[in-house]
Amino acid sequence: MVHLWRHVPAATRVMEFPVGQEHYELYEEIGKGGAATVYRALCKPLKETVAIKILDFDHEDPDKDRFNTYLRQLIKTGSRDEAVICTVLYEALKGLEYLHGQGCIHRDVKAGNILVDSHGAIKLGDLGVSASLFDSGDRRPKRNTITGTPCWMAPEILDMEEGHGYDFKADIWSFGITAIELAHGHAPFSEYPPVKLFLTILTEDPPRLDDIKDQKFSKQFKQMIAKCLVKDPSKRPSATAFEGSIL
Repeated sequence: MVHLWRHVPAATRVMEFPVGQEHYELYEEIGKGGAATVYRALCKPLKETVAIKILDFDHEDPDKDRFNTYLRQLIKTGSRDEAVICTVLYEALKGLEYLHGQGCIHRDVKAGNILVDSHGAIKLGDLGVSASLFDSGDRRPKRNTITGTPCWMAPEILDMEEGHGYDFKADIWSFGITAIELAHGHAPFSEYPPVKLFLTILTEDPPRLDDIKDQKFSKQFKQMIAKCLVKDPSKRPSATAFEGSIL
């Protein structure tokens, strides 16, 4: 796969660049990452200098073996000790705090995307659907694309009628759903078909830890989840403000 970045004046960026390697002449390498290399190149039909990013699909991730244990596999039997859950959530929240500090939304926070290695190191992974709220230096305070895994989606992501979009606070909702997932071994409403699930998220009260089996969880833990799962995103805490309330 080839991605193009147009290094041309803003006034000319309306031009359509051709797709196909025969239209480009590669020059020197200008950058290299874990799974891709960037080259300076010439777009021959337009006689414009561009940067081309070539992805290496045969690349072996050196961390693949280290982080091959997903948290979902760790909690096959469901509910775990609250202290263990809070430790996992705390480390994941630090990842969210960093991501948000870089102007990005994760958009798919869930237990399946929290990685634990054999030494107990915890990482928030899978940034495949993450998005930036900054484009070319201009702040885009909201996103409008419906993206994520349905059971963990915040109401504002699904509420297309309002059209207000969503921001970092959508991750906080997903974080609260993840806390319930870790406590129960599954996300709320996971047995619902899609239409019923979406309607439930939009119209019903947010899920809580209020079953008889949830009596073992502390009041503080339940309050933490309740703060995440507020329908109005402006009333949810930020990842930074929230960090101290978990441990």
